[in-house]
Amino acid sequence: MRMKIMATSLLQTLGLGLLGPAACLATLLLGASSTSAGAAGGADAALAPPLTIIVPFTPGGDSDLSARALAPFAQKYLHASSVQVLNKPGAAGQGGVPSTKAFLEATPDGNTVLMGRGGNIAVAPALMVHAPYTPEDFTILAVLQIDPLVCAVRADSPYQKPRDVVDDIRARPGAVRYSTAGIGSVQNLSVLYFVKISGLKPDGVKAVHLASSGDATRALLDGEVELSCGSVLLMVPHIKSGRLRGLFGTSPTGRLAQLPAMPSAQEVGLRDMSKMVGWSVLVAPPKMPAPALARWRTALQKIADDPQWVNGIEQSGGLVAIKSLPRPAEFVNDQFNLYEELGINLGLRK
Repeated sequence: MRMKIMATSLLQTLGLGLLGPAACLATLLLGASSTSAGAAGGADAALAPPLTIIVPFTPGGDSDLSARALAPFAQKYLHASSVQVLNKPGAAGQGGVPSTKAFLEATPDGNTVLMGRGGNIAVAPALMVHAPYTPEDFTILAVLQIDPLVCAVRADSPYQKPRDVVDDIRARPGAVRYSTAGIGSVQNLSVLYFVKISGLKPDGVKAVHLASSGDATRALLDGEVELSCGSVLLMVPHIKSGRLRGLFGTSPTGRLAQLPAMPSAQEVGLRDMSKMVGWSVLVAPPKMPAPALARWRTALQKIADDPQWVNGIEQSGGLVAIKSLPRPAEFVNDQFNLYEELGINLGLRK
């Protein structure tokens, strides 16, 4: 059995630092973690067994709220007699890793699934030398949504475009500061990746590690740092109010609908930055029987066409990914490989 080596200083932030804007999906919730059988598709429908969606984090985070937003739709299209969202966060500071590992022992009958985020499914194991699991250990049902980032500076910053940031880092190594939600957070890794693909050394920028993504945004607003990359929900209001200037967004589909005047990463010559996104993924235990897998994938295709669920994703600043990523396991494995390589190159693996 592979050893678990938990790098607490790294994983403390993965639960929060890699959170995207899924919290806004709370508007879709029906007010409870379990929905009634009456919503499952009508009295005449043959009801399937109860469904449990495991969340390896505490209530209120993106994984939790994504699961609760999905629950009524999963019940409707799977004809489940009930759906329970069950939080199993494990010990504090471990980024959901222990509970995610334990989930691999669940019965692969399709009645117990796990709602993961990029942090616990890909980034955490990628940054661990002796990871307790990799994405290949799971049955990947679907990537539900992708949450792009916005890299921004203060409105009064001399940086007008990404090239200005690169030139300043090159001219003043170590002087340019950026805020993060902690070591290994998306704010941390996205800026380091930006520096890497721009041909600069990682020590050319100075990280200011804070407790949360909200704190990272506030540090930028208060002038404590020169640069930060954060979620659409956190950045867009301040860009629209004129307090921040968006340099680019990392949406793989181009410009963000919320900020049509801001260029995409592709437009500013940073195509690979579109890999730096948050995401929610629904997984099952390994060796899931083909009928159970087919049942879930059929239901997920129907969920992807449900305007109420789609509207919730879009209102949160996310991109619906169920149909745009027909090979979800390939996407998740690519993300794992990206962060593993980045961790090795930057000396972040513990």
